[in-house]
Amino acid sequence: MNTMVASWNRTARSREEQRLAAELEDARRRIIELMGQLAETVRSRDALSDRMQVMAWNARWGRGPVGFGGL
Repeated sequence: MNTMVASWNRTARSREEQRLAAELEDARRRIIELMGQLAETVRSRDALSDRMQVMAWNARWGRGPVGFGGL
């Protein structure tokens, strides 16, 4: 009887380890996905900042608005 309980405990522990490993892998993938989204957000913010600086320079030095397509 003790052998059966020990075997069941090992099986349950193994299933729990597999479940935790899968959960950890899912979390790792989600973190990588979020890091990619963050990098894209930073690139977009930097591009917008660059455009705003050009527009401010143009406004300061009297050039007409060119618009985003002309930058």
